[in-house]
Amino acid sequence: MAITNFYGSLLMALQSRIEEKLPEVNYIQQEMGQLDNIATSGVLFPCVLIDLPGGTFTQESALAENGDITIQLKLVVDVNGVADANAARMTEATLACYELENRLYTAIKGWQPEDGICQPLNRVSDAGEVRGDGLKVRKLTFSTSFEDSSAAIVYLKQSPALELV
Repeated sequence: MAITNFYGSLLMALQSRIEEKLPEVNYIQQEMGQLDNIATSGVLFPCVLIDLPGGTFTQESALAENGDITIQLKLVVDVNGVADANAARMTEATLACYELENRLYTAIKGWQPEDGICQPLNRVSDAGEVRGDGLKVRKLTFSTSFEDSSAAIVYLKQSPALELV
C-alpha cells in the first residue's frame, strides 16, 4: 500500500528511526490503547507507542496550509518483580529506564525524515505516568511543522491540442 498522506508517512519514518537507533525495543506501533488490555494486545517490552494527536494549521494559500503538530512517544518498560526487590535493584532498574529514555530522546531530537516531509523534531515536554500494573511509562512530546498542499489543484504543464476546422 502506497502511503500518500503526511501522518502515515511520519508514522512509518518514526518507526524506522526508532527501530534503527534502539534495536532492543521489541514493539514499535501507533498508540491504539494497547496498555489497556496487555493480555490480548501482543505488546512486547520494552516498547514505544507513537501517537499523533493533532495540530494547528494556518492558511498559506487557497488550498495549502502550514501545520504545527505534536508527536507523543510513550516508552514502556515492564518492571514487574522489581518493586518487590531490594533498593539497589530498584535503583538499577530505574536508571536503566532513564538511560533508554535518553537514547530515545537523542534519536528523535533534531531528526527529520529523509524525504523532508517536516521540520526537525523538537522536544516540548516529558512526563511519567503512574500505573499500578508494573509498567514504567515515560511520555516524550515533540513538535514539528510541515506544509500540506495535498488539497491543491494539480495543473498539467501541457497545452490542449489545437483543432483546426
